[in-house]
Amino acid sequence: PGSDARLTGPPAQWNPDKQPVPAESGETEGGAGGSSKSKLVALSRTLPDYPPKARDRGIQGWVVLEISVTPSGKVGSAQVVAADPQGVFDEAALEAVKQWRFQPAYKDGQAVEQRARQMVKFTLKQ
Repeated sequence: PGSDARLTGPPAQWNPDKQPVPAESGETEGGAGGSSKSKLVALSRTLPDYPPKARDRGIQGWVVLEISVTPSGKVGSAQVVAADPQGVFDEAALEAVKQWRFQPAYKDGQAVEQRARQMVKFTLKQ
């Protein structure tokens, strides 16, 4: 069976079959001491590699990442905040998200850091 990694973020789901990106991935918190209710807009996303051991064993799951996006639109940091099953897909999700690029957010005319949570689902095709 094939494998598939799906990227979702509240409230929108990202469908890798639909082009072009951008995709919205939920509300973000602005940096520099303030909160902004803007949408984090992805300019490019790399799908994670499905871990071979998980694929061979038929394991599916998801990882929720908390990411910070620099004013230039690059992922500055990413950490796993939840996963099921734990430790199986974490590294694949982290490696992929570090390559993503986002539209910079602006506050008072200046690009600012953004923070958001992003879910990456790992499912096997039937």
